[in-house]
This record gives sequence, C-alpha cells and structure tokens, in this order.
Amino acid sequence: MAERRIKYLHKEIAHLKIMIKTTKTSVKDLHDEIERLQAELKALTYVNIVCAECGSDDMLINAAVRWNTEKQNYDVWNVFDGGHDCGDCGHPCDIKEVPA
Repeated sequence: MAERRIKYLHKEIAHLKIMIKTTKTSVKDLHDEIERLQAELKALTYVNIVCAECGSDDMLINAAVRWNTEKQNYDVWNVFDGGHDCGDCGHPCDIKEVPA
C-alpha cells in the first residue's frame, strides 16, 4: 500500500512543479501543496531503527566502518545481523525498522 502512495506522491509533486511553470495558479499555493506532499512522502519513507524488544531508539549498532579521508569521517561498510545493544533495556537485542 505504501509503495503505491509513494509512487503517487512523486508523480503529484512532479505535476505541481510543471504547473508552477505553465499556469496562472498562485505559485504560493502550488509551493504549499508541494511542501505538504513532500512531508507526507518523508513520513512514508523515513524509518527509525529501534530495539526489537522494548522499542527504544537508544541503540548501539554493531557495524563495520571505513575511514573516509575526504569526509574526515567513517562510512558504514556493513551492519551486522547481531550483536546490537539497547541502552534502555540493557541487553543484546535485534533491531527493527519503524516509520520515523
């Protein structure tokens, strides 16, 4: 269900952007509608990683990283299937994705 809604929202946003260039409809109204649709799209596509046991997002994730000299930061190379710890319930647990 969400995939169809996401596809629809992308098409609707593209349509509204074309309308801004080709119509006499209030540009502000069209921009407001685009922002509303983009917020809905974000809500449908963004996820949060939480503890599968208690639902907390205070997670220590077991992953392999590589140093990126250009960014001066680590890039995540791999997230392992296990070995994650929850800061709230205090024991090893699995992770799950939930809507953000």
